[in-house]
Amino acid sequence: KLRITISTSRPGIIIGRKGAEIEHMRHLQRPAKAALAAAREKLERYAREVGRDASTIPIAPQLIVCVGENADEARRRFEGSQLYEHLVSLQQSTLKNVSIEEYMTTNLVGTPDDVCRQVEALEAVGVSHLCGLYFVGNTVDEMLDQVRLFGREVLPHFPDREVAAV
Repeated sequence: KLRITISTSRPGIIIGRKGAEIEHMRHLQRPAKAALAAAREKLERYAREVGRDASTIPIAPQLIVCVGENADEARRRFEGSQLYEHLVSLQQSTLKNVSIEEYMTTNLVGTPDDVCRQVEALEAVGVSHLCGLYFVGNTVDEMLDQVRLFGREVLPHFPDREVAAV
């Protein structure tokens, strides 16, 4: 079976497609728990309307990851990153009316324990994949340090989950 991955903010457009398995990777501008739960409900409604089983459609928000030894360090690192500057630049368009504080709470920013709790909260509202992760780093070495820290301090808390590197 052909697997097609589509990133869209309009799931109704793709949900009715037949013949190929379609993964809906929704880039949520505000992937807070309530917004994700509402998006999941909308996806389920669209799926029912076209006779599809919504449980076969993965939910995979794009998130930024910034892990620090303490919350202040993680926040400083995040706010000093090019990814953060990119989010700020989008406040005139895509992220209009999104506060700076929402960047901290809607992404995976904090200590390893904070990030584990955030991942568990995402899973509780129906997120099934974390495949669109952007690791903070202004250099390749900084980004790799974040990936390694995530792998060493966060992934071991989820031993029953499938982990794949792409």
